[in-house]
Amino acid sequence: MNKIERYEAFFAADSANKKLAANLIDLYMRAGQLDKAKSQLESAVEHWPEESEFIFQQGMLCLYLNQYLAAIDNFSQLYSASIPQDVVRYNVAWAQMGLGQADEALGTLEEMSGLTSRAQLLKGRALHSLGRFSEAEALVLPLLNEDELSVEVESMLITIALDSENTELAQERAEKLIERCPDNLEANVTLGVVELETGKLSKADSYFEVALSTKPDSGRAHLGCGLAAMLRQDLNKAIYHLKKAVSEMPSHLGTYNALSWCYIFQQDLKQAKTIALEVKNLNPKFAESQGTLAIISVLQGDKQEAKRFTKLANRLNPASFSGQFAASLLAHDAGDEETSKKIVRNLLDTNMKKDGGSLSDALKRFNLPN
Repeated sequence: MNKIERYEAFFAADSANKKLAANLIDLYMRAGQLDKAKSQLESAVEHWPEESEFIFQQGMLCLYLNQYLAAIDNFSQLYSASIPQDVVRYNVAWAQMGLGQADEALGTLEEMSGLTSRAQLLKGRALHSLGRFSEAEALVLPLLNEDELSVEVESMLITIALDSENTELAQERAEKLIERCPDNLEANVTLGVVELETGKLSKADSYFEVALSTKPDSGRAHLGCGLAAMLRQDLNKAIYHLKKAVSEMPSHLGTYNALSWCYIFQQDLKQAKTIALEVKNLNPKFAESQGTLAIISVLQGDKQEAKRFTKLANRLNPASFSGQFAASLLAHDAGDEETSKKIVRNLLDTNMKKDGGSLSDALKRFNLPN
């Protein structure tokens, strides 16, 4: 008889025992038996509706189920309760991060009386999500010495380096970690990106596939697979993975833009424009989406709209690939071959800048544009 079975027997003999009920629910959750935990918890709340421990467990069950709004609702009922407040706030911050609310999570963590190592790591994740890379790195580096957290910290440092565009450091950290942890998600994604940048698409695929076997819902791994497929012109596969990436990273503008380009290559301009407009609505200052809309407008024969989007894209970022390409198309369409060739030559000679440089470079960017 295992531990859960023993506790089930104890509780069957003493169903009025709150402590036994709480322990059994906790065991179910830790064992991943969430249906049993939910059923037992519903019964416990019915018998003891005001018991803070069961409200806390409801919040924890919601976290296990990725029901972050419901988790926050439960934990928020426990402010000023007997349960340690720093624990409550940590879990609220975790749920806020699950909702993509890094600002709110950071504020919640700063209300804590002191940061545990876990809370410090979560704060680092919030800072990273907000693009405050150097602060995040400085905060989590001391945690490398803690055995329980060292792999998580190394993984986070790899991603910080990658998102900071320090590819060499990201690669160095990833190669070091993958020796110890061959299935590590962040190491495999990073090495996949490195191979993608050097045009070694098959090797890139192998890393992304390991990442997806580790975490099937990894947005970054799906994005990597999508870009590799796109660059080899396997557009159906690219669209499949990019749609998956969009669903997992709904605020990641570059993923939408790559998906829009896939539809452009398939000559499905209506769908390409729908996706590009989604990006524009998410962030009107993202030059690549404005440039992509300009290109679509050129291909649709709407020169006035194309000129408007092109002007806006190049005003937002003179290094924008799509903005400059749209300008080239307009110049060519106007019969100004020399202007068109000059723009294309400049594109080919431009190193990767913040939001552009080349289509391949622009699409391979993982971090959010400012």
